Amino acid sequence: MLTSHPLMLYAAKVVVIGSYHQGYQWDKEYYQAIIDKLTPQHLVSHFEMDTKRLAKERYAERAELAWQFIVEQQPQLVILADDNAVHYLHQRLNSSQIPVVYLGVNINPREYHLNEHKRFTGVLERPLLKRSLLKRSLLLLERLLPQAKHRKILVLFDGSNTSKIAAESSVSNHQAC
Repeated sequence: MLTSHPLMLYAAKVVVIGSYHQGYQWDKEYYQAIIDKLTPQHLVSHFEMDTKRLAKERYAERAELAWQFIVEQQPQLVILADDNAVHYLHQRLNSSQIPVVYLGVNINPREYHLNEHKRFTGVLERPLLKRSLLKRSLLLLERLLPQAKHRKILVLFDGSNTSKIAAESSVSNHQAC
């Protein structure tokens, strides 16, 4: 007698470690995109390091909690979102056997030695300040103030790591204020 059994689909466990928090629009959008593409075939869980709102002195503490979350979940894949998650967790993850995908990284991955990590791959985030924001601002200034001989503009950033990296990599002759 033949019987049929429903096939059990393999659901890989995926852990997403976000540098920020779900109240931050960028976090909300990338996490929703991950959920939309991976579920229901995968079990996706999320940990927020919350480094946009916490003092820098607490980043290492949050990274330790993130690591404990990874250990408890025993995922088959970890997604690290943004520089703080990568900075604080890449060495431990490289020592593990867990494959890693990073996204939203602003700094050159070689600075973290990600190019040497065998199970790492990812996507950089590079704001094109010179080509977009600055160029458009200069064109607007020329139209508004054609007599202006000095073309200096001030670009204000917040104090986050992302802003510092963007300023250092995108704007030449910048001065920190």
